[in-house]
Amino acid sequence: MQITNRSLRTQITAAALCACAGTAMAQPANDLCANAQVVTAPASINGTTVGATTDGPTGACGNAGNEVWYRYTHPVGAATQGLTVRTCAGSSFDTVIRVFTGACGTLTQTQCNDDFCGVNGLASSVTQNVTAGTTYHICVSGFNGATGTYTLDVAIGAHSQQTTGPDVIVGDILGASYFGTVGNIAAFSLGTTSCNIGNANISWVSNTNQHPVIGQNMYRIENNRMELIGISWLKHGFTALTQSLCGTCSGQGGSVLGVGCSDPYSSSLNGDQTRLGPRSHVNATTGFYPYPFTTPGGTYMVPPAAAATIGRRLQVVNTELNHAGATYVGECQYINADDSNYVDLQPGVFQNKKHNGLNNVSYRRMTAPIAATPAMQGSTVRMDPAIKAWQALDPTVVVNAYDYMDGTTVCRFWVGAKTVDNGNGTWTYNYIVMNVNSDRSGASFSVPLDNVTITAPFSRIPQYHSGEVASMSAAWVNTVGATEISWATPQTFAQNPNSSALRWSTASTFAFTANTAPTTGTATMGLFKPGTAGPIAMTNLPVPSAGTVPCPADFNGDTEVDFFDYLDFVDAFSANDPSADFNGDTLIDFFDYLDFVDAYSVGCP
Repeated sequence: MQITNRSLRTQITAAALCACAGTAMAQPANDLCANAQVVTAPASINGTTVGATTDGPTGACGNAGNEVWYRYTHPVGAATQGLTVRTCAGSSFDTVIRVFTGACGTLTQTQCNDDFCGVNGLASSVTQNVTAGTTYHICVSGFNGATGTYTLDVAIGAHSQQTTGPDVIVGDILGASYFGTVGNIAAFSLGTTSCNIGNANISWVSNTNQHPVIGQNMYRIENNRMELIGISWLKHGFTALTQSLCGTCSGQGGSVLGVGCSDPYSSSLNGDQTRLGPRSHVNATTGFYPYPFTTPGGTYMVPPAAAATIGRRLQVVNTELNHAGATYVGECQYINADDSNYVDLQPGVFQNKKHNGLNNVSYRRMTAPIAATPAMQGSTVRMDPAIKAWQALDPTVVVNAYDYMDGTTVCRFWVGAKTVDNGNGTWTYNYIVMNVNSDRSGASFSVPLDNVTITAPFSRIPQYHSGEVASMSAAWVNTVGATEISWATPQTFAQNPNSSALRWSTASTFAFTANTAPTTGTATMGLFKPGTAGPIAMTNLPVPSAGTVPCPADFNGDTEVDFFDYLDFVDAFSANDPSADFNGDTLIDFFDYLDFVDAYSVGCP
C-alpha cells in the first residue's frame, strides 16, 4: 500500500465500486468456498469479483472483502514444489490473494499478499509450498472490498513469482534457538531461508561487504497494542546454497544466490556470535556497510567482545515473555547492496526507481517461553512486516505504508494503528511505526489535536545492546500542545548523530488517551538525517476528532448563552454553591461575579 499510489488506489477502488452501483449483479459461480473452481497448473484464468460476497475467514493482509475461490490439489506422488498464484498480468482493481489449507469452514490461512506487482503496483502474488495429495483453497478479493476483473496465473516450479533484477526475500523463518539467560535477559535467534525471486544473481561473497546481513526481531501483541520487545545484531552471510524453496534454482551458488535459488541459515547459525555485526554500521537505503565489521575504520563503532551467552543475539527481558493471552511474532530482514541498488526499468509506478529493498522482510508467529526454546506457529508470511500480523489478528487495525524518495531509492515506513473505546468518554489511540529501509531514519512522530484533552502518553523505543552507542536507545521526548501530540528524539542529528532515531528494521510504539472519538486524519513523521524529502504525511490514520470549545458563559450547559445562564449563576452565587467559584481561586467573591459578567458579555467563541 504505497503512499505514492494512494490517490490511484482510491480511484481504482471508487471506480470498481461505482461499476456495481444501481445494478443488481449476479454472484460469480465461485463466489463461495464450497463452490471453489478447480484449477491445475499451469493455468491462466480470467475472473471477476463483481457481485461477490464475503464468506472466508477474517485476518487478511489487506482488509479484504468480496471474494471468489479456487481449489488446487497437488498430484499424489509429486514432489513438494512452489505454487505461485498472481494477478500481475492484469487487474482492474486492487487485489488481495490468500491461500488456505483445510476444509471450507475450518480453513487455516498460510499465505497472503496485497500489493506486489502490476503496472500500478497493486496486483498480488503469493508462493505456497505444496505437498502431494494436499488441497489448497485460493481466495481472490479486493482491498477494502474493491471489486473488478483480473487475470489469475497459476504456475508450478519454473514459473515462479519472478521480479526483475536481483531480489532477495525471506522465504521462511525456520525456527528458533534459546541460548540461556544472564540476569533478566534471555538470548534467542531465528533461522532464515533466503530466496532470490529476481532474474539476476545476488552477490554472496564472504569476507567482503558484498554479502547480505540479516536482522532478527521479536514483537508482542497484547491489549490492543503492538510492541517491539527485542532485536539482534546482524548475521553476516558467507556462502549460498542452491535449494529451491521459492522456485526452480538455476544451480548457481557459492559466491552468488542464483536466480530462483534459496539458501537456509539455521537458528543456531544465525545466533553465531562471531558472525553478528552492529546494526549501526549498515545503510539500508544503499546496502553499504564497512567490512570487516570488527575493524570498520572511520567513525564507525568498534564492537567490543561479545558477552557470554547473550551478547549480540536477539535479547528480550524475561518479564516481556510468556504473557497469557499475548501473541508473539518473529520478524527477519535481509539487506544486500545488489538488491538495494537495482534500478527497475520496467513500465509502471516504480520505473527508473530502486525498490527491490521493500520486500525483504517477512514474519511468523511464535511462542515466547521463559528459559526455553520458542516454537514457530503457522507459516511464514513472506514480504510483509510483522505489523501485518497485528491486522491479521484484528481486522480493525489500520495498516498503511508510506514512501518517500531518497535519490532514486524508494524508502518506506509502515504504520499500524488501533483505537479502543474505553466506555467512559475517552478513547485510547495505539500506533506502531516500522522503518523498512530508510537510512535517514525517523526523528519525530506527531498526531494532530483540536481542543482535545490528552492523558497517559506512552512511547516505546527500540533498545540496542552489546556495545551499540547507549544514546541510540534514549527515550523520545513527549510534548502535548494545543495542535498536536508529538514525540521526538532527545537530540537532533546535528547535536548527536547517535541519538535514538527510528532506524531501519526497528519499530517504535506510541499511544495516548483522548476525550474525543477517532476520525480519519494525517499523522506526521519527521526525518532524522538531512535530505530533501520530508516530513512524511501519514494519511488515512485514526486521529482524535475535534473537541468542543469550552464556553464558561454557558453556565447551565444547555449549549446556549442566554438570560437563564445569568439567573442560574446568580442563584449559585447567592447560595455560595461551589459552582459559583467562576475563576477557580477557591473563593466565592465579587471577582467571580465580575468574571462571569465579562464572560457573559463575550458569549461563546
